[in-house]
Amino acid sequence: MSVGENLRGLMKHDGGRTLETMLSIFREFGYLPLEPHGLKSLMHRMPQKRERLILVAFRGDVAEDA
Repeated sequence: MSVGENLRGLMKHDGGRTLETMLSIFREFGYLPLEPHGLKSLMHRMPQKRERLILVAFRGDVAEDA
């Protein structure tokens, strides 16, 4: 499993092409990315107000066995 985080604005950067490029690279390396989600840190008792983008991907060979 691979997990990444960034600013939520990455979802709209360059019309969404930047994020799509990142997801396609995950796929090229054999990972199956889940749908990206934005999280509000304050809702999880984190001392930040800004929203974060969370990316999760599973190795394709592991995901197929599950």
